[in-house]
Amino acid sequence: MPNCFAVLHDNILTSFLKNRWKSINTDERSLFGKNKNHFIFPYHLQLRQLSWNHNDELIFIANTLTVKLRASPIYCMIDHEGDIQEYTSTFAWMFMKKVKNNNQIKKKNIQEIIPGFF
Repeated sequence: MPNCFAVLHDNILTSFLKNRWKSINTDERSLFGKNKNHFIFPYHLQLRQLSWNHNDELIFIANTLTVKLRASPIYCMIDHEGDIQEYTSTFAWMFMKKVKNNNQIKKKNIQEIIPGFF
């Protein structure tokens, strides 16, 4: 999970477990995952079931589906100052030809890569 969402996700789960909500939104939603190469990718998630069993353990079933498109999506997540936080492999391939590794890109501002972005 991209870091910018992980913090919010942990807060939601903590609140859920603390308050023991009886239901959670089961609508399908579009989210971003993060692969082992640290690139983000879009996918769909739907929670199918949510319950507490007799041992007071949380049980739920989640279905995920990776978004398959004809062309690879180009996504770049930036913070409020324009610093790059997360990106797809296609974004790196298209805009980062001078970058040697993934750690260098996260130190860059989007304006350095795409002048006039804002």
